Amino acid sequence: MSLWQRLSLFWRLFLPIALVVLCTGCLRTWLFLNEERITQNEAMQNTLAVAAATLQPIIAESVVIGDYARIQAQLDREVQLRTYLSRAEWRMGREQLIAKAAPATHTTPDWFIRLSGIVDCEQRRQVEPGGVDYGELILACDPTLPRAQTWQRALDRVAALAGVISVLFIILALTLRTSLVALTQLVDAYRHFLTDHRTRVRVGSQAR
Repeated sequence: MSLWQRLSLFWRLFLPIALVVLCTGCLRTWLFLNEERITQNEAMQNTLAVAAATLQPIIAESVVIGDYARIQAQLDREVQLRTYLSRAEWRMGREQLIAKAAPATHTTPDWFIRLSGIVDCEQRRQVEPGGVDYGELILACDPTLPRAQTWQRALDRVAALAGVISVLFIILALTLRTSLVALTQLVDAYRHFLTDHRTRVRVGSQAR
């Protein structure tokens, strides 16, 4: 006799339903991570696009008047202003100006980093307003912060999901146990009947 056949009717009903609930929870968590991956990667791309649109006219104007200090100040400002922007660099010939954000200190498990799909993001753009070349603008986003945010949201979601599933399991167990009382009585009566043909049972009462 297999293990499954040795299980009681309660467990034969409870285990498949529990498995369906758990698979549904895992699927919902996977969909959540996929949504977060798309959202966070788009947010970093948008950060780079906005920073580039802000910096390009300022760089062009500053190069014309030779005000490189203004370019550096604007690079520093963009790095401080944009949450995800980790580096802003401008190059033109021998001129090179760089602004970097402080290294992120958020920690995320290595396995989650691979699972999240949130990757480094960099853009290189030629500064060419009016068709004139004013050098190259290099912008980069550090995925450490968005990964940490996604990790925290995932923990919160899993905790909430675990609570809901626990309540569902309790309700399911109580419902099945209550619903199977009459059937259990019939099964017990049948077993007694094999040895005592006078055995009778009434629904809601014990076999006799």
